[in-house]
Amino acid sequence: MKRILFFVLGLIVFVGCGTNEVEDSAYVELVDEIAYVQEEDLGDSVVMSPVDEPSVRGRGPRRGVWDGNVYVSRDLGIWFYMPQGWLAYGDLELLFMSENVNITAADVWAETGDWGAFFDLVALDMDTGVMIFIEYQTLLPNQTEAEFLREMLTMGVDMGYYTSAEMLPYTMRIGFYNWHMMSTEMLVDGEIRHSRYFVHILNGFARMIIISHCNTFDAPVEIIETHFGNLENIPEPSWEPQTSW
Repeated sequence: MKRILFFVLGLIVFVGCGTNEVEDSAYVELVDEIAYVQEEDLGDSVVMSPVDEPSVRGRGPRRGVWDGNVYVSRDLGIWFYMPQGWLAYGDLELLFMSENVNITAADVWAETGDWGAFFDLVALDMDTGVMIFIEYQTLLPNQTEAEFLREMLTMGVDMGYYTSAEMLPYTMRIGFYNWHMMSTEMLVDGEIRHSRYFVHILNGFARMIIISHCNTFDAPVEIIETHFGNLENIPEPSWEPQTSW
């Protein structure tokens, strides 16, 4: 996991903060249609408390598919509409960032050891500094959901990268799943960069949507609302993105 964290943080530092704009006017109208439910903060109790029993390994996640500038994951039940001018990583870049995995002909990522991590999507806007990742990780044998989330929460702080990290006391519905949320901050060139980790664990695999930005605390929710949607209203592609550097 440390190697994966190095890659993410390296990209975050490289991209910078740009102009701090996140709106995509073409898709603001889709906000009301997204499968999105923010559950209530119940004080001392946490909605969907992490399970403290080992997660049993089952079928691994299937990869998403690009159609022009629209990425569709039928495994997660979401699409992502990439705005004009953004960059997306191609398979060579994604495999370079990943660890202990290979891609089969069926586009099912397979482990080569007891643990693996794979980035299925990396999209970034060099002008505004917004970065979006979709990442899959296997839990270690006998690792619980609660242990995995605690490790995520503390690793970046312990290594001196994050200035703060907290698990938010509510979940967010995106596509098929309710997602735990972790919020982090780090200093990049004297500016605070925020990242929001959306985490769902199923069959011994952690599915993660990571949004990094230089805007307000609520910017990830705005980005989810404007750039993501469910499978009932997949938009038509409007341009062919650059998929490699």
